[in-house]
Order: sequence, then structure tokens, then C-alpha cells
Amino acid sequence: MDYYKKIKNVIENKTINDGVRRLQFNKDTLKAYYEIGKLLVEAQGGEKMAKYGKTIKQKQG
Repeated sequence: MDYYKKIKNVIENKTINDGVRRLQFNKDTLKAYYEIGKLLVEAQGGEKMAKYGKTIKQKQG
């Protein structure tokens, strides 16, 4: 039995699984922030009424 390869595989699998968990967390966080932003725009009367950031865009462009 090649214990070195087995141990290496366990470590690699853990590293990969940790990365997948981080990506899922980031995806869920981004989705939550998007939904919050969408609700804030709706609470302000929709995109036409929401003034947040309008002056910033005008100054840049």
C-alpha cells in the first residue's frame, strides 16, 4: 500500500473541497447583496426614482 499517495490524495481532496465551499459562500453572499440592492431600488420607487449614484456617474462621464 502506498501511504504517501493516499495521504496526498486526502490533502488534495480537502483543499479542493475547501475551495468549492469558499466559492459557494461567495456566490451566496453576492446573490444576497444583489437582492438587497434590488429591494432598495424598489423601495425608492424603482430605477427612475432611485437617485443613488446618479451624480457619481455624471461626474465620471
